[in-house]
Amino acid sequence: MNKFFILILATLLVLGAGCSSTKTTTTAGGQSRGIEDKDVTGAYMGNIPCADCEKISYKLRLNTDSTYFASMVYAGKSETPVKAEGKFTIRKDGVIALDKNAQGFRYFIRQPNGLLMLDAQGKKIKGALAGKYILLRVNMEAGASESAASTIDSLSMGANADTRLQNTWVVEKVNGTPLIPGDYAKGLPNLEILVKQQKITGHDGCNNIGGTFTATNTTITFSPLSGTKMACPGMEKGVQIGVFLSGNTYEYYFDKRRLVFTQQGSEIREIVVMKSAR
Repeated sequence: MNKFFILILATLLVLGAGCSSTKTTTTAGGQSRGIEDKDVTGAYMGNIPCADCEKISYKLRLNTDSTYFASMVYAGKSETPVKAEGKFTIRKDGVIALDKNAQGFRYFIRQPNGLLMLDAQGKKIKGALAGKYILLRVNMEAGASESAASTIDSLSMGANADTRLQNTWVVEKVNGTPLIPGDYAKGLPNLEILVKQQKITGHDGCNNIGGTFTATNTTITFSPLSGTKMACPGMEKGVQIGVFLSGNTYEYYFDKRRLVFTQQGSEIREIVVMKSAR
């Protein structure tokens, strides 16, 4: 009898611990879903298509207390941000749903390094511009709604380049392929980005390369790069980083000590991944 009682007690304790360890939130359909991760919270921004203006500069902040702050600027039409704040929920299908205070887009789904906007019914947008409805994540600590509003407004889409670009970067991965130091005469390609001068210098593992760039808080556009033309034995396997940068525009974000250049298609693709050399 004592053994049976002890077994029942132990079972109840395990069940009780399991029930108390899950934080839940009410979904848009009135159902509850446990929030097992905090990956969704943070700040996001992007330029999305606009039917009657140049573009919509959209910024969204999702806080740990399930509140959000959103801001939209209709470029070429009005420079006054349209703002909204309220509560968000996460549905069982993973869709992030903003409450009815939101202006325009209310539904999102997580993508690598950002959010994909969905249509008014919470479905994926189709058509030639489908890949343009992406918000990239920007690094900011989670906070309250008021501080989020002021902080996210300071990250203007047309502002100067993020000063964290100013660094010497070692290229680790290109187009999804990790680079091997032994494939390069000088080691892995090394690039120094000079924000104030809007210049980039360095080497591609063999030849010196350099050029200029322009940047905002989220995008960087490189001029055609120039460089020396030395022949380096054993470089046949090495990726020519200059080809990926020269004349191209990328969106970028920071992941701890790494700088990542991305392109948008049907999903976000990491084109160049670099690690801080400092």
